[in-house]
Amino acid sequence: MPLTDVDGVNDRSAKTRGGDNNEILCNYCNRKVIDFVECFRCKEFFHPSCLIKEAGVKSSTCQHEVKSANSGIQENTSPMDIEIENKFLKMQVEYLQALLSESQSKNLILIENNELLRDKLKNVSAVKKRLQVNKAVMVKT
Repeated sequence: MPLTDVDGVNDRSAKTRGGDNNEILCNYCNRKVIDFVECFRCKEFFHPSCLIKEAGVKSSTCQHEVKSANSGIQENTSPMDIEIENKFLKMQVEYLQALLSESQSKNLILIENNELLRDKLKNVSAVKKRLQVNKAVMVKT
Protein backbone atom coordinates (compact mmCIF):
# COMPACT_ATOMS: atom_id res chain seq x y z
CA MET A 1 0.00 0.00 0.00
CA PRO A 2 1.64 3.32 -1.02
CA LEU A 3 2.10 6.15 1.45
CA THR A 4 -0.51 8.85 0.95
CA ASP A 5 -1.54 12.00 2.72
CA VAL A 6 -5.08 13.36 2.97
CA ASP A 7 -5.12 14.41 -0.69
CA GLY A 8 -3.83 11.03 -1.89
CA VAL A 9 -0.36 12.41 -2.71
CA ASN A 10 2.77 10.47 -1.75
CA ASP A 11 4.12 11.67 1.61
CA ARG A 12 7.71 10.73 2.50
CA SER A 13 7.33 12.04 6.03
CA ALA A 14 4.61 9.55 6.94
CA LYS A 15 5.83 7.29 9.71
CA THR A 16 3.51 4.32 9.32
CA ARG A 17 2.01 2.42 6.43
CA GLY A 18 -1.63 1.49 6.45
CA GLY A 19 -3.17 0.64 9.80
CA ASP A 20 -0.09 -1.06 11.24
CA ASN A 21 1.24 1.48 13.74
CA ASN A 22 4.23 -0.74 14.58
CA GLU A 23 5.71 -0.39 11.10
CA ILE A 24 8.08 2.58 10.92
CA LEU A 25 9.25 3.72 7.48
CA CYS A 26 12.55 5.32 6.59
CA ASN A 27 12.10 8.92 5.49
CA TYR A 28 14.84 8.48 2.84
CA CYS A 29 14.03 5.18 1.13
CA ASN A 30 10.44 4.62 2.38
CA ARG A 31 11.22 1.05 3.40
CA LYS A 32 10.37 -0.59 6.71
CA VAL A 33 12.81 0.28 9.50
CA ILE A 34 13.61 -2.05 12.38
CA ASP A 35 16.77 -0.44 13.78
CA PHE A 36 16.01 3.20 13.15
CA VAL A 37 17.69 6.50 13.92
CA GLU A 38 15.65 9.61 14.61
CA CYS A 39 16.87 13.01 13.51
CA PHE A 40 16.76 15.21 16.59
CA ARG A 41 15.97 18.30 14.48
CA CYS A 42 13.07 17.19 12.29
CA LYS A 43 12.14 14.03 14.26
CA GLU A 44 12.06 11.88 11.09
CA PHE A 45 13.08 8.20 11.18
CA PHE A 46 15.86 6.71 9.01
CA HIS A 47 17.96 3.62 8.56
CA PRO A 48 21.39 4.64 9.93
CA SER A 49 22.94 4.46 6.44
CA CYS A 50 20.05 6.41 4.90
CA LEU A 51 20.50 9.17 7.46
CA ILE A 52 24.12 9.58 6.30
CA LYS A 53 22.99 9.70 2.66
CA GLU A 54 20.16 12.15 3.36
CA ALA A 55 22.41 14.44 5.43
CA GLY A 56 24.80 14.64 2.47
CA VAL A 57 22.12 15.89 0.06
CA LYS A 58 22.94 19.55 -0.65
CA SER A 59 19.32 20.57 -1.25
CA SER A 60 18.16 19.02 1.99
CA THR A 61 16.13 21.38 4.19
CA CYS A 62 17.39 19.64 7.34
CA GLN A 63 21.02 18.58 7.74
CA HIS A 64 19.86 15.55 9.71
CA GLU A 65 21.70 14.89 12.93
CA VAL A 66 21.50 12.43 15.76
CA LYS A 67 21.83 13.57 19.35
CA SER A 68 25.39 13.23 20.56
CA ALA A 69 26.96 13.45 24.00
CA ASN A 70 27.97 17.05 23.26
CA SER A 71 24.51 18.11 22.09
CA GLY A 72 22.92 17.44 25.46
CA ILE A 73 21.26 14.05 25.52
CA GLN A 74 18.44 14.21 27.99
CA GLU A 75 18.73 12.23 31.20
CA ASN A 76 15.59 10.28 30.34
CA THR A 77 17.14 8.85 27.16
CA SER A 78 16.42 5.16 27.09
CA PRO A 79 19.19 2.55 26.84
CA MET A 80 17.65 1.53 23.50
CA ASP A 81 18.13 5.09 22.16
CA ILE A 82 21.73 5.11 23.35
CA GLU A 83 22.32 1.69 21.78
CA ILE A 84 20.87 2.88 18.47
CA GLU A 85 22.96 6.05 18.60
CA ASN A 86 26.07 3.97 19.32
CA LYS A 87 25.28 1.75 16.32
CA PHE A 88 24.85 4.85 14.18
CA LEU A 89 28.13 6.36 15.38
CA LYS A 90 29.90 3.04 14.79
CA MET A 91 28.54 2.97 11.23
CA GLN A 92 29.74 6.55 10.70
CA VAL A 93 33.21 5.69 11.95
CA GLU A 94 33.37 2.59 9.73
CA TYR A 95 32.18 4.63 6.74
CA LEU A 96 34.77 7.35 7.37
CA GLN A 97 37.52 4.76 7.87
CA ALA A 98 36.56 3.17 4.54
CA LEU A 99 36.68 6.59 2.84
CA LEU A 100 40.07 7.31 4.37
CA SER A 101 41.42 3.93 3.30
CA GLU A 102 40.13 4.45 -0.23
CA SER A 103 41.70 7.91 -0.39
CA GLN A 104 45.02 6.56 0.83
CA SER A 105 44.99 3.79 -1.76
CA LYS A 106 44.17 6.30 -4.52
CA ASN A 107 47.00 8.53 -3.32
CA LEU A 108 49.43 5.60 -3.56
CA ILE A 109 48.30 4.97 -7.13
CA LEU A 110 48.81 8.65 -7.98
CA ILE A 111 52.30 8.60 -6.46
CA GLU A 112 53.21 5.51 -8.50
CA ASN A 113 51.80 7.09 -11.67
CA ASN A 114 53.80 10.28 -11.05
CA GLU A 115 57.01 8.24 -10.70
CA LEU A 116 56.25 6.43 -13.97
CA LEU A 117 55.62 9.76 -15.70
CA ARG A 118 58.93 11.14 -14.41
CA ASP A 119 60.74 8.07 -15.78
CA LYS A 120 59.05 8.49 -19.16
CA LEU A 121 59.95 12.18 -19.26
CA LYS A 122 63.59 11.32 -18.53
CA ASN A 123 63.53 8.77 -21.36
CA VAL A 124 61.99 11.29 -23.75
CA SER A 125 64.61 13.87 -22.77
CA ALA A 126 67.39 11.34 -23.34
CA VAL A 127 66.00 10.40 -26.78
CA LYS A 128 65.66 14.09 -27.69
CA LYS A 129 69.31 14.73 -26.76
CA ARG A 130 70.45 11.73 -28.84
CA LEU A 131 68.47 13.01 -31.83
CA GLN A 132 70.00 16.46 -31.47
CA VAL A 133 73.50 14.94 -31.30
CA ASN A 134 72.81 12.76 -34.36
CA LYS A 135 71.43 15.76 -36.24
CA ALA A 136 74.54 17.81 -35.39
CA VAL A 137 76.83 14.99 -36.54
CA MET A 138 74.93 14.65 -39.83
CA VAL A 139 75.13 18.40 -40.48
CA LYS A 140 78.91 18.39 -40.00
CA THR A 141 79.42 15.58 -42.50
